[in-house]
Amino acid sequence: MLAEFPRGALDKELSHTDMHQSMKQSQMMNEAESVFDVNKKNLMVFEEYKKGEEGIDYVKYAPGQDPSEINNKKLASEIKQKLKTLSIEEPELAGELSSRIFSTDSVLDKELAKGEIPIEEVKVYPGSIKGPEPEDDPTSYSKWFYDNQPKSTLVKGVVVPEAIGAKSKLLKMVQDGTALNEF
Repeated sequence: MLAEFPRGALDKELSHTDMHQSMKQSQMMNEAESVFDVNKKNLMVFEEYKKGEEGIDYVKYAPGQDPSEINNKKLASEIKQKLKTLSIEEPELAGELSSRIFSTDSVLDKELAKGEIPIEEVKVYPGSIKGPEPEDDPTSYSKWFYDNQPKSTLVKGVVVPEAIGAKSKLLKMVQDGTALNEF
């Protein structure tokens, strides 16, 4: 004969077991979530670390705090102080240096002020097939600029590349069989 248990006795025991198992599962779930969060954070930190190592690290300084930048105002005030002390001993030299250092005229302004190049010799770039601006076709513009220098700037009828800010290259022509080759 089967023993009879009072009604609800097994339900209490099962509910206690269910609660214990549910608590254990939730603890395991909390631990699993915390491990997942830690791994996610570690991955983010690792990626951030690798980004910094892909080249030279860039350090951003506040305006005026970068040690590699020159503070123009401070430099100008220091030069003025030096010129002031120099003006006591040698006023002519101090005046000449002051006019050279603090002059706003550029070399180009001085050359244009001489007026040696007649305005009739100055030509305007006509553009190329790619467009009207020099930026549209730099190769075409460079060739045009070199070929259309004002006649009064030529030395013995030849353009001096260094005078117009160009570089020169020496090419040697060698006859190889029937063709001429550049080296």
